[in-house]
Amino acid sequence: MSVARSWNVIAGQFRSATVGLACVFVLGDHLEIAAMAALALALVVMRAFHCLHPPACATALILVVTPVVHDVKFLFSPCCSGRSSSC
Repeated sequence: MSVARSWNVIAGQFRSATVGLACVFVLGDHLEIAAMAALALALVVMRAFHCLHPPACATALILVVTPVVHDVKFLFSPCCSGRSSSC
């Protein structure tokens, strides 16, 4: 099973970002716990939906540790939301 298929990349990134946002909303006051939960839950969710893409765990972690991206718009357009210097 390849982890670089398009389903794995797209669905894994989206589901990991969703998990990261959920962890921020639920455990936002506890950064370390939210970061650990986001990484663990992202792996579990990707495994459950058969879209395992290990670099997507970094997306969940970025959402937890970066305070300016705590917005649902990040799920659909991270680059176009004005939060990236590469646009």
